[in-house]
Amino acid sequence: NALTQENASNLSLNSYNRSLDYGPVYGTPRHHLGATIVYDLPFGRGRHFGHDTSFLLDELFGGWQVTSIGVMESGLFLTPFLNGIDPSGTGSGIAAGGSRQRVDQVASAALSGHNAAHWFNVNAFVCPGGSTLLPCGVGKGSGAQAPIGRYGNQGIGTLLGPSMAVLHSGLGKEFAIVTDRVRLRVEGSFTNILNHTNLGDPTLSLDNSQVGTITSSRNSF
Repeated sequence: NALTQENASNLSLNSYNRSLDYGPVYGTPRHHLGATIVYDLPFGRGRHFGHDTSFLLDELFGGWQVTSIGVMESGLFLTPFLNGIDPSGTGSGIAAGGSRQRVDQVASAALSGHNAAHWFNVNAFVCPGGSTLLPCGVGKGSGAQAPIGRYGNQGIGTLLGPSMAVLHSGLGKEFAIVTDRVRLRVEGSFTNILNHTNLGDPTLSLDNSQVGTITSSRNSF
């Protein structure tokens, strides 16, 4: 566990109760697997296939090496929030230069068969002290309802974002130039060779019309 957004200072929801900001860290997935593979292709002189091939064919087809780097990880821990709204009346919230205020969670946000258009159940969240999420007029602006004097009961990192899987690969070979002491390496590398789309995080601002939707992909690092 760690402070939300891996930070404290003015990002703390309540400096007198830091436990409100403890939960799973956003940038640290529960599961992460990384693997590196280096494989000498079995073609060419002294290898399983073509061990007695000619010098020219060996120079062209023998001695190639495949390198691959694969990464798989589970989704990141996400926290929905209210953008620039202060229903608590404490002066916290983005509008006051503090942490993003949270809402009341009244049901499970998990969706079976979720997709980019509907990643989580937005109806699981309501404006603190209210029966509906939008509009959230509590403690905001002239004519709004009075602040409720408390923070939303939603916890940190209660949602999981999309998982990620990516494979990078390369193909290379060393050529002797004049003597074996001088060698030239020729190599090509391929990023995300399977062309797999890794979805980005959904929109988490609960007062945004696109809340719960994914509009971008993650970088295939």
